[in-house]
Amino acid sequence: MKFKTPSLLLIGLLFSIGYLTSVIAVTDAELQVLEKQLEKQEAEEKKQVEIETKRKEEQKRKLEIEAKKKRLIELEKQRQEDQRKKDEEKKRLANIERQRHEEEAKNKAEHEKKEKYNSLITEAEQALNNKDKELAIKLYKKALTIIPNDSVANTGLREAEKLKHKLCYEILGPWLHNGKLNFDLKDDGTLVSAHIGQSTWICSQPENRTIELKSVVGPMTAVLSADSQCLHATLWGTASVFHRSGHKCN
Repeated sequence: MKFKTPSLLLIGLLFSIGYLTSVIAVTDAELQVLEKQLEKQEAEEKKQVEIETKRKEEQKRKLEIEAKKKRLIELEKQRQEDQRKKDEEKKRLANIERQRHEEEAKNKAEHEKKEKYNSLITEAEQALNNKDKELAIKLYKKALTIIPNDSVANTGLREAEKLKHKLCYEILGPWLHNGKLNFDLKDDGTLVSAHIGQSTWICSQPENRTIELKSVVGPMTAVLSADSQCLHATLWGTASVFHRSGHKCN
């Protein structure tokens, strides 16, 4: 009985050592597998980290590109807006300049029109004073084309239309024959003469510078010279020449 117990203990001890050895051997193998798995997992995790990092960098790059595009679009919009404002300002200044030129041209035209009108009125009044009916009417009518319904021109025109032909005024006054007073033509159509008595005259054909004298000695026609200094008359087929004082007629 003394030797039996140690033997059992020895057997148990040996069994335990063999079991532990087996357990240790399996654990090492599993550790190797585990290490490989861990290495693989670490590699995958590292790969995932690299992929994620790359993805984030790509996303960041895309965001930067989008931000840059957006900034460029904003800059382009700002440039277009600035250009639009510049164009509008340029157009505004051009309109101001155009309006200034138009106003200057209008004022110049008005000034020239007024000067032309004043010149015509002055000439018309002079013609009216000179009893030049045709010229006065022509000038007053021309003035009315510049300023329609002008009261001054209308009044002058009415006065001019009351006038007789210019010839009818040019022939007025005393006429001499051989240096002596022969007769005097009055504006009222009378002829005063100490030789032929009270007579009348009419401006019969002013366009031909011809008048007709009516006296007790008979009718007489007379033609006024271009210089209004000589009056060539015909009475009963006999020609006579009358002249102004201080002038000789052929």
